Amino acid sequence: MPSYLTRILSFLTRRALLVIIAVLVLGVWGVTRRGVPVAVEIVSAEPAASIAERGREVYVRYGCTMCHGPEGNGDEGELRSNPNSETEEHIPAVIYVAESYTKPELQEYLYKGAPQVGKLDPDGLQPPYTMPGWGEGMTAEDSAALVEYLWSLYPEDAADFQF
Repeated sequence: MPSYLTRILSFLTRRALLVIIAVLVLGVWGVTRRGVPVAVEIVSAEPAASIAERGREVYVRYGCTMCHGPEGNGDEGELRSNPNSETEEHIPAVIYVAESYTKPELQEYLYKGAPQVGKLDPDGLQPPYTMPGWGEGMTAEDSAALVEYLWSLYPEDAADFQF
């Protein structure tokens, strides 16, 4: 093997080891930093509108806008997409989550995420984007507020279009 290939492979091996070490260190740090959020019923003096507003802040802070868009409409024809995903290569809108989940189920989904997304073409590559599970990285209060915000996005006229 030519010496320049040996140097490249050696460099890549060192780089891979550094990445593995970094992932392990960050994983240990992530596991030890907070308690696990659980589904909570919101009992608050705050009206639901202000809880939803706080949920909007959580939506932005946790980067949900990066995939689901600033208004929760998913990729909606923009440059964001999830190649070879079973969702017809789209990143799903979150404005309709109230149709598929109860509030406790949605909090559980935020905790666990979707570590794998089904493939549109079973023989194709794995879709690059997955829904992260926030687990210990999101407080129960933040997840409850986020759920209220997502519920508030449900279009009022959506029931008119159901069959």
